[in-house]
Amino acid sequence: MNNFILEPDEAGFFEKENLGRTTLVFLRSRDSGRKLVAYYTISCSQIRFEEMHFLRQRTKISNFPAIKIGRLAVIKEFGRFGIGTYCIDNVLLIVNQISKRVGVRYLIVDAYLDLGVTDFYEHYGFKPAPFTRKGDMTALLYFDILSV
Repeated sequence: MNNFILEPDEAGFFEKENLGRTTLVFLRSRDSGRKLVAYYTISCSQIRFEEMHFLRQRTKISNFPAIKIGRLAVIKEFGRFGIGTYCIDNVLLIVNQISKRVGVRYLIVDAYLDLGVTDFYEHYGFKPAPFTRKGDMTALLYFDILSV
């Protein structure tokens, strides 16, 4: 887990300035009480039509509304226990609720290439946008909400 959540100034700034909402995920144990094991942050976003031209949408809009997973992290010792899946499931529930009141077409994430996180998201149906360039640290992955 990175310092985004551990340093109150950064996560607190996002909350205070309404730039994103962070959800903390705790596990309860008998001996140590509650332990922070993961978190995720989501915010409103968009994808420019030029970037998504390969989807061949029939529309005159220039930006597609999206919800962005800005941060998602699980403590290493709790990896492979389904906590990341739990986080994605919760994000999808939130996006489903939002999409009933506000237009949103895609769930997007900038996944770090060097950490192998793209495989995690692709497992849940995210697709890589084809415009990632050599040397990029992240790849934009998208999930079409209409596919749920």
